[in-house]
Amino acid sequence: MNPIIIPVEPTTTPRKRGPSKVLILTYMRSGSSLTGDILQQSPGAFYVYEPIHNIRWHDKTENWTYPDAPTKLVTPETIHKERVDVLYRLLTCDLMNVPDRVLEDGFLGTRACIQDLQNACQASPLRVLKTIRFSMEQARNLSVLIPDLKIIHLVRDPRATLKSQNYLGECNGVARQQCVERFCALVEDDIVKADLISKSDRNRIFTLKYERLAKSPIQVSKELYEFVDGSFTKQVEEYIFNITSAGRKDDCIICTTRGNSTKLVNEWKKTMNKDFVKEIQNRCNYLLKRFRYEIISL
Repeated sequence: MNPIIIPVEPTTTPRKRGPSKVLILTYMRSGSSLTGDILQQSPGAFYVYEPIHNIRWHDKTENWTYPDAPTKLVTPETIHKERVDVLYRLLTCDLMNVPDRVLEDGFLGTRACIQDLQNACQASPLRVLKTIRFSMEQARNLSVLIPDLKIIHLVRDPRATLKSQNYLGECNGVARQQCVERFCALVEDDIVKADLISKSDRNRIFTLKYERLAKSPIQVSKELYEFVDGSFTKQVEEYIFNITSAGRKDDCIICTTRGNSTKLVNEWKKTMNKDFVKEIQNRCNYLLKRFRYEIISL
């Protein structure tokens, strides 16, 4: 005679997982547009591209207007704190109260449409911000305010990044060697801070090499989706294939579509000035070794 099994209701209901809050922290010309584009394909994702694009300066003092607060004097000493505050408001869907300064360049939207954006944010299971103007130290401060924040630290071979930055005029006004020093010191400092964050919570940071994403876009995208709790559907997979591997036209330098992303990974080697390569390899040797990039013999 088979035993009678009486179902027992669980004493507690499973905890409903809240929306994922994700920060893509990276650098100019390091593959962030592609990474952000891939993640925003997750159903219901709320994605903000360069929300602090308009607060790049470090040497000004200005009055900022907040809808929920008096006018605030922002100085070079307090600008970092305000950047953290802006991203906190965005990731917690308090878009109605971001400062007017953030809306001036139109990257986020206008005050007239901000309510619709806030509603979309609140309804989203995945909130993603992408920025090239936020340090890992600031991300540490943000993670204190948002304990479940997930950070994607996106890096790329510094030779490829600096070649592209220099082409776009990012090194204008300084000697090339100074440009190399500035960039590599920035990334090195971010690595130190990222290691500190990982020591306290190793599941908070996903360090992503752009070259891995470009060479294996489907597989690496699945890893990213798992990290951020996104929904990797068949439609998402098809989209990623179409923008990375389908042979489509890719003559736009700031676009995400690439006919063959694998082929483009090492394009910089064909045309880059050898003296420039040597300068980067000498100064950025730690980064190259840390991320296991090949050192070129010149």
